[in-house]
Amino acid sequence: DEFCAVADVSGTMAMLAVYPELFAAGAVIAGLPYGIAANMREALGGMMAAPSRSARELGDLVRNASPHRGPWPRLSVWHGSADRTVHPGNADEIVKQWLDLHDLPEAPMSEAKVDGHPLQVWWNAYGSTVVESYTISGMAHGTPIGVADGDQRYGAEGAFLIEAGISSSYHIAKFFGLTG
Repeated sequence: DEFCAVADVSGTMAMLAVYPELFAAGAVIAGLPYGIAANMREALGGMMAAPSRSARELGDLVRNASPHRGPWPRLSVWHGSADRTVHPGNADEIVKQWLDLHDLPEAPMSEAKVDGHPLQVWWNAYGSTVVESYTISGMAHGTPIGVADGDQRYGAEGAFLIEAGISSSYHIAKFFGLTG
């Protein structure tokens, strides 16, 4: 059986890179690309800035983490555009990393607004979404919560749980195929 992963900033990316054969999909909220930091100083540096790396270099960091050669898990990426804890450019670097693994072009195959926030989508040759990226307009560091389909509330505001008018929990569950 395959599972889906949602964990802290480094947990999801590490689990998907080191054990990709165990996961069908994962989701990362305000994270860093896998392998860009080997220690705390490098991690903090990566959080403050998002230096651009080539897609191949980023993909190789994951490919070198395990002997696995595919298929790679699908990935949902979430990041606030006003995040001053983890630089928003890291979302683009994560997307580049996973597009390289899936051998997909950097240009999104589809762009839309979901609950007022930009969504970019890439799919495979079978039409299945393999990478999606939500940019939460004006949101700082945290997990976006809000109203989902049918005006049902998902989550309550709290430390790093930010009312953003979009429920990451709902949309991630939908990406995982767990909603009706």
